Amino acid sequence: YTNSIKQEFENILSQLKAGHIPEKKVDEMTVEIVDLLIKYAYRVEASDIHIEPREAIVLVRFRIDGVMHDMIEIPNVISEYLTTRIKILAKLRTDEHHAAQDGKFRMEINDDRIDVRVSIVPVTTGENVVMRVLSSTSKSFSLNSLGFSDHDLQIVQQNALAPNGMILVSGPTGSGKTTTI
Repeated sequence: YTNSIKQEFENILSQLKAGHIPEKKVDEMTVEIVDLLIKYAYRVEASDIHIEPREAIVLVRFRIDGVMHDMIEIPNVISEYLTTRIKILAKLRTDEHHAAQDGKFRMEINDDRIDVRVSIVPVTTGENVVMRVLSSTSKSFSLNSLGFSDHDLQIVQQNALAPNGMILVSGPTGSGKTTTI
């Protein structure tokens, strides 16, 4: 399924790169691109989608397991359309381009409710968009499946059984703090 989403991206991007497209068609493509971005992020279990306008392109990056991955490059001509579409979904002001805005929206993907928190910040090349993708279905993990080394796992297990004390869990956004807890 992930490959078919990637193929849909390729098709849309090749049309955009090919030349002039009527504005109505660009609007339709923008809706498709935003939907595909969220579906693709959900499929690869990304916690965040970063849409970063650059001089010539718009770079889309996903945070997966706390690590940022460059995913696709979109022609810069569609940057404003993408931001506007996301603002509409998040019920933000589409005419505000010089102040940060935060919002949220909800989407359904295969009977799973996806909450998307949106943060938009103006930058010199346009507006940076960060979308936090939160699934309503919680996944259950065992302590053994979280990726601790044997030594660290033993320390956590011993301290969890202690009658008093504290275990601190810290790290950058999207690194797995909540999952670990």
